[in-house]
Amino acid sequence: MRIPAILLLFLFVACKSSPSVELSGSLSIDSTVYVDVYDAISGKQIASDTIAEHTFVLKIDSIRAGIYTVVFSWERDILKPTELKRYARFGEEELPRYVLSKSVWLDPKESRKYTFSISEGLDQSQLEQGLLDEDWGADLNVSSKGDNFRLYQEFSEIAKEYSLANLKAKDSLKQIIYKLNESGDLESSRLLHQQLSALWINSLRDSLVRAEVNFLKRNIATAPAPYIFYSLVNTQNDFYNYKEVYDALSPNVKETLAKRMSVYLR
Repeated sequence: MRIPAILLLFLFVACKSSPSVELSGSLSIDSTVYVDVYDAISGKQIASDTIAEHTFVLKIDSIRAGIYTVVFSWERDILKPTELKRYARFGEEELPRYVLSKSVWLDPKESRKYTFSISEGLDQSQLEQGLLDEDWGADLNVSSKGDNFRLYQEFSEIAKEYSLANLKAKDSLKQIIYKLNESGDLESSRLLHQQLSALWINSLRDSLVRAEVNFLKRNIATAPAPYIFYSLVNTQNDFYNYKEVYDALSPNVKETLAKRMSVYLR
């Protein structure tokens, strides 16, 4: 059957204006896994699905280029020690879930397919035990093609590298605190414990910010750079830390960000 020219034009325009991407992968988890995809800039959920047979294929229509966070979660029937008191006190109804997440640059003009997998190759029991350990970070691998995709992956590796260094530094602090407690030097132990309770060891946090700023300045003309900058700035102090990146952005990009950044530009 011959398709009328006007219909061909309509189909072409429809396809051109509604690009899609396909997320797929295999997770060795027997439980029902929930997949949620969020726009990392707006926080809006743009897609969701469930995995029942280890593998999944999730097609997302009409998606624009940007940073998106893909969240995999499944039910758990055990609480962390830090959660026990809260649940006993407030009587929350739903138990928390096991959660794995990955932020990724999605752009249908670069690639239509993105494949996810668990990087450590762990089975479900090992993975769940690791997720219960607050000092352990399971990671997701994602493979695709495209310069901007690879650029964002490279940027993400900076934080991953420093996170691992932060965990090692905290482990060393724990050993020192243990020895100080044994020797009876409780004041020194208390001061070190304050550092341990912070999310980041101060020197490593400063080094991480410097590495991220340098990376973004080297790649300031790329499409992901403004998105990454915006995702990093949540407070006035964040804006101060990454101001060199803002200053390096083109006037047009700054104008686009002006309304969103106005609270920090006063």
